[in-house]
Amino acid sequence: MEVEGRPIDGTDDGYWQSLLQDIELTEARVPRPRIEEFTASSDGAAASPNLLDSAWQWAKDIFTRDESVEGIVMNFNRGGLLVRVACPNGGDLPGFVPASHMVGLTRWVTDQDRVGQLGGRIGEQLRLKVIELNREQNRFILSERLAMGRQKDGERLLQTIKIGDTIKGKVNHLTEFGAFVDLGGIDGLIHVSEISWERVNHPKDMLRLGQEVQVQVVSIDAPKRRIQLSVKRLRADPWIAAAQKYQVGQVIEGVITNVTDFGAFAKVDDGLEGLIHATELAEGDFLHPRSVVREGERVQARIVSIDSVRHRLALTLRSSRPVMG
Repeated sequence: MEVEGRPIDGTDDGYWQSLLQDIELTEARVPRPRIEEFTASSDGAAASPNLLDSAWQWAKDIFTRDESVEGIVMNFNRGGLLVRVACPNGGDLPGFVPASHMVGLTRWVTDQDRVGQLGGRIGEQLRLKVIELNREQNRFILSERLAMGRQKDGERLLQTIKIGDTIKGKVNHLTEFGAFVDLGGIDGLIHVSEISWERVNHPKDMLRLGQEVQVQVVSIDAPKRRIQLSVKRLRADPWIAAAQKYQVGQVIEGVITNVTDFGAFAKVDDGLEGLIHATELAEGDFLHPRSVVREGERVQARIVSIDSVRHRLALTLRSSRPVMG
């Protein structure tokens, strides 16, 4: 099988071949753990085939997008470091960092020097770039040196950006609480509440991996390398105009977007949703709000109250309810 690989900046084919040969010689002397033994679920149980498939697919996606990963140094051999890379699905993937792709090493003269320098890295968390990936040969080769170049780019970015700046980035990870965006050597976080003026159930409903996005810088913590970002602040706050556009008692059209035990939400404008409390859905008794309205249904609702500061719009479907001004 042809090995998937990416040419290394500043090196020729001869260097790359010698590097791979060095790895082969190293692995011949010091057996590598089988990937099935190294990969495990977060609770330490043996990895299932599906977990392994997912881990390799994730590694392939990272490699294709030329992104960095975090790895913990678990052990070393004559040629470099054995690292454990945590995958988003809860599994771990073993990788190898050749000594020539480590940062800060001095050339060792004796085996004692080698053991001291490589062994001293055990337990460290490294920022790494994938330089070779081959599942059939269980090869997951990484470089600290190449990732460090991007880290320096990140340091420069931290020194130049300011709160309020608008910059571009690429979505590289989605979680329930937000989306991480690669800004060029450093990641920023778009909290789920900063993705849209509309209610967002999960970031994946609005964003996708690899998507390029324009964001505004909300906060910067340089010592902790944390940058908070926002997408919605690049658009006008619809709630500012809501108080002038709508009035209490006005009848407006909306589309039901979500039905819960306590009521239903209706979208009345871009970025503007109102709540129809369960007591405001209909006259009389009913089992559940879903027995009155359903998602996607268009309704005529009357405005009960508007609070632009707290971003709250109360609506009613009850025709006989008196509206207080």
